[in-house]
Amino acid sequence: MTTINQERLINHFFDLIKIDSESGNEKAISEAIAEQLGDMGFTVKKLPVPAEVSNGHNIYAR
Repeated sequence: MTTINQERLINHFFDLIKIDSESGNEKAISEAIAEQLGDMGFTVKKLPVPAEVSNGHNIYAR
């Protein structure tokens, strides 16, 4: 069984919640998550979201 590094997990969580990302203003969090997934080796696609819904993207990673 894999052991989870709880300290790293909590620190990562805190880093994410520090990003300004209230509803309708998710661009910064979507960019951060896309970058992190790309750095981990995933192929990332940013799917458009209507401007009246959000300034961010839906993220698809494989």
